[in-house]
Amino acid sequence: MRSATLSRLSLLVPVCLLAAASIGGPHPTAPGEAPLTLREIQARGIEGRLGLKLGTVLQVAGEVVPNTSRKKAEAGDPFFLRITTVNGTPLKQPVEYRFLSHPLANVPRPKIGDTFRFAGYETGEYTGSPDHEFDYIPAYQTTGFAFNTEFLILKAT
Repeated sequence: MRSATLSRLSLLVPVCLLAAASIGGPHPTAPGEAPLTLREIQARGIEGRLGLKLGTVLQVAGEVVPNTSRKKAEAGDPFFLRITTVNGTPLKQPVEYRFLSHPLANVPRPKIGDTFRFAGYETGEYTGSPDHEFDYIPAYQTTGFAFNTEFLILKAT
């Protein structure tokens, strides 16, 4: 009976150690990979959803479509720009962005069903709350910490 108990314990200890190791603490995205440095990102840039480096001014075309998203963060947007062409080249998959024009650009707001041609660029930023933020401040409604992109319109073309 004593050897059966020891045998069970010898199986249970590794399982408990694995479970404890998986709770809390930082989790790298891939084993052994260090995060990109800010210097690397500044030197190489980040490829956006439209296939070019963020901050590259480009020409897009497509259609204005109704918002059918179930994401709470997009609930206030009545429509999206469904971009189907970038610099005259059709995309393999359309990309949808909310209508966002530069504050100094005089771009009329389109309507659902309109087609569009805009000059602009993709930009991005981290939004949401990182793990453990609420260990230091009161909780509030937010999203997970993630890098998101937007298309900033400079001109209707």
